[in-house]
Amino acid sequence: MIPFRRFVTNKSVSKTGNQWAGRSRIHTAHLGSNRLAATVRNDTIAWVNCRRSTWLSVAFLAVVVPVTLLQGQSKPNFSGTWKLNFEKSDFGSLARPAALINKIAHREPDIELTMTEVSAGGETVTKALFTTDGKENLNSARGNTVRSKQWWEGSVLVTEAQGTLAGTRFTGKSRWSLSADGKVLTIERDLANFRGQTHQKLSMEKQ
Repeated sequence: MIPFRRFVTNKSVSKTGNQWAGRSRIHTAHLGSNRLAATVRNDTIAWVNCRRSTWLSVAFLAVVVPVTLLQGQSKPNFSGTWKLNFEKSDFGSLARPAALINKIAHREPDIELTMTEVSAGGETVTKALFTTDGKENLNSARGNTVRSKQWWEGSVLVTEAQGTLAGTRFTGKSRWSLSADGKVLTIERDLANFRGQTHQKLSMEKQ
């Protein structure tokens, strides 16, 4: 027969053990809940950061890719035969020719220009070779040396030139641009010599 005191003690111990086990289970469950919450919170933060990073990447590409494409498409090709449209052109204070035709072979960065001009003095053919990379180019116009530099400003080809024509020192700056359909070449010029300055706008149509 089991003594009463021992039975009570064992029962007490058993009860106490059960209480500790219950508390342990509650504590473990509480810790598990905290860990689960922490895991969910960390996963949520990671998801938000990932989404934010994704949108930033998308926004970056949305800006950079079109700009890159535009840069690749920003340099037109001027190759072709171009005839002056007198009605849409303005020669400023300079004499108007009877005819003007430009033949251009454009293989970036090289441009070969053959300009045929008909005036009261007859027909004059001028040939020039230049590059669009900003380096200095030397050409001859009517027996005189002309120094020039060409470079791109977006889709516009800019030229700065200086030299001597008919014994007169001159400087000039021109801008070539091509219409969206590629059929009209517009050349705007600012020329200056000791007599003053003048502005020209030449509208050349592709033949």
